[in-house]
Amino acid sequence: MNNSRYAIHVTNTTTDVGAQSNREAERYMFAYTITIENTGEIGAQLIDCHWQ
Repeated sequence: MNNSRYAIHVTNTTTDVGAQSNREAERYMFAYTITIENTGEIGAQLIDCHWQ
């Protein structure tokens, strides 16, 4: 079903934070940016989120 009234787009970018990584100990640090965009005609509200 393609309905422009309801359209949520989620994108992410990952960045390697090498300055905080320790390659010898095999520990790697990454930063994530999550963008949630409502491009639909109807308002939306993010009630809760859980990332794994």
